[in-house]
Amino acid sequence: GPSSADETTIAYTPLRTSWDDAEPGLTSNAVTQPDFGQLWSSTIDGGSTASAPNQIYTQPLVVGGLVIVASEENVVEAVHATTGVKAWSRTDLGAPWTPFAGCGDLVPHVGITATPVYDPATNLVYVLSKVQAAGSTAVIEMHALSPTTGAEAPGWPLTISGSSTNSNEPFN
Repeated sequence: GPSSADETTIAYTPLRTSWDDAEPGLTSNAVTQPDFGQLWSSTIDGGSTASAPNQIYTQPLVVGGLVIVASEENVVEAVHATTGVKAWSRTDLGAPWTPFAGCGDLVPHVGITATPVYDPATNLVYVLSKVQAAGSTAVIEMHALSPTTGAEAPGWPLTISGSSTNSNEPFN
């Protein structure tokens, strides 16, 4: 049957082991049975265009029966884990950064590259997005989203900025 455990961070545990202790029945014998396999597929398409496909480099999270996915177009969407039906979509997290010519970063845009994290204590999904600012510069914003609705928590997003304590280099 489908898993009921949440996956709240990349590689499943704070130690990044990628092992789910709540899945003791997931053996090599179980995954070779005829009834094991893909249950559904879903397209995460918010913000995608022909010239800017919605690239996904983050690991999806599973929170409360929803699969939450973030993309380089600064889009976060959730689909139901058992059906793949879209539950909510956020396409308003800021225009993703467009790297300047010759930049070796991701192209055509850099938005959400880091896997979001779910905090059960606050019941929020925290997401870092790279947002286009003036000219070719970018700012990093941290969002706090409801895992069930995608709504932004009051007082968010926060702009991540500052200087290091061991030099005068600004955070970029």
